[in-house]
Amino acid sequence: MKAFVIGSDGCVLGFALAGLEGITVRSKDQVDAALDLLMGDPGVALVLISADVAALARDRVDELKINSLQPLLVEIPGQHTGTSYPPLREFVQRAIGVQLERN
Repeated sequence: MKAFVIGSDGCVLGFALAGLEGITVRSKDQVDAALDLLMGDPGVALVLISADVAALARDRVDELKINSLQPLLVEIPGQHTGTSYPPLREFVQRAIGVQLERN
């Protein structure tokens, strides 16, 4: 079983450091296409979607978060979400257990 991330360039890159494959999206159509691809794949167990990207297809994402058991869809912080989530850098650091240095 695999895990994937759907998000912006920075989000997908961050999780690539942890070994997760991802799909970079920039529009609602791309979000829908990525969800169609991953939610229909029986080999995918977990789909992470960044909050900024989830906002592009809010109704569909909310419905899938509530009703989909496999794969499980989990919304994570995005780069510019304006929410009370911890910063993306901190979230990735916790996920992979490695301190990321700022350049």
